[in-house]
Amino acid sequence: VPLCVGFVLRNTAEGHGLIKVAFIAAFCGLLVNALFDYLLMHGNFGFPELGPEGAGWASVLASVTMAVIYVALFPTDQRLRALKVFRAPWLPRFDRAQIFEVLRLGTPISAMVTAEVSLFSIGALLMARFGTGVVAAHQIAINFASLSFMVPLSIGFATTVRVGQAAGAGNHSLIARRGRVGIAISALYALLAATVMALLAPRIVALYTDLSAVSELAVRFLMLAAVFQLFDCVQASANGALRGIKDTRVPMIITVFAYWLIGMPIALGLAFRTDAGPGGIWWGFIVGLFVAAIGLCARFLSKTHPNSFWQGAA
Repeated sequence: VPLCVGFVLRNTAEGHGLIKVAFIAAFCGLLVNALFDYLLMHGNFGFPELGPEGAGWASVLASVTMAVIYVALFPTDQRLRALKVFRAPWLPRFDRAQIFEVLRLGTPISAMVTAEVSLFSIGALLMARFGTGVVAAHQIAINFASLSFMVPLSIGFATTVRVGQAAGAGNHSLIARRGRVGIAISALYALLAATVMALLAPRIVALYTDLSAVSELAVRFLMLAAVFQLFDCVQASANGALRGIKDTRVPMIITVFAYWLIGMPIALGLAFRTDAGPGGIWWGFIVGLFVAAIGLCARFLSKTHPNSFWQGAA
C-alpha cells in the first residue's frame, strides 16, 4: 500500500518537473532500506536476527518512509500545494470518466511492462536448462546491462514529462522536437554504453567473479549485451515520448508483437534447435528489442508528422 501511494505521488511530482521531491524521497528510502537490512538481517545492535525476512521488513519500512516524505513535501511546493491532493474529503468523488481515462492509458502500459519483464524472466529460466554456470554468467551480463539501462529509462521518463507538457500546451512542433531529442540522447548514450561493454567486458566481469568457467561465458554474454543495449535504450525513450502524447494502445501491440511473436520464438529456435546454445536466447532478446525500437520510433515520427491525423484532431 505505501509503495503504491508513493508511486502515484512520485509521478505527480515528476509530471510537474519537480525531480527534487522524488530524489529526496528515493534517497531517504534507500538509506532506510540499507540501515534496516543491516539491523534486521543480521541482528545487529540488539535487533532480532530475521535473515531474509528482515530484508522484507526493511523494504516495507523504506516504502512507508517514502510515502510519508511525499505527503510531507507536497504542501511545501506551491505547484503541488495548488493541486490540493490532501484536502478534505481526502478521497475524491467517484468520477467515472477520470477512472476510465486512467485505465485506458494505464492498462496498455501495464501490458507493455509485463511483456518486457516476462520476456527476460522466462529467458533466465530457459538459461537454467544449460546448467548453473550458464545461469551465473547470464546473471552477470543481465545485471550489468540492467544497471546501465537505468540511464535511458530515466531519459524515457523525462521525455514523457517534457513531451506531455508540450502536448498540454498544444505546441505540436515542440512535441516532435522534445521527443526526438529524448530518443537521440538515448541513442548516443547507448553507443557509449555499448562501447564500454565491448572494450571492458573482461574487467567488468572480474568485478563479479573470478571463476574462469563462468567468466569466459559472461564476457561473451556481455558482448551480446552491448548490441542489446543499442536497441533497448532507443525503445525506452521512444516509448516515453509516445506516452507523453497519450499513445499507449498501438505501442502495446508493437511491443507484445516484437517480444513474444518475434523475440521469444527466435530465442527458443536458436537456443534449442541450433548450435547457438544459450547465446541464442540473447539473440532473441536483441531481435525483439530491435523490432520494438524500430516500430516505436516509426510510430512517434508518424504521430508527430506535420500532416498526421493526430495533430489535425488535436
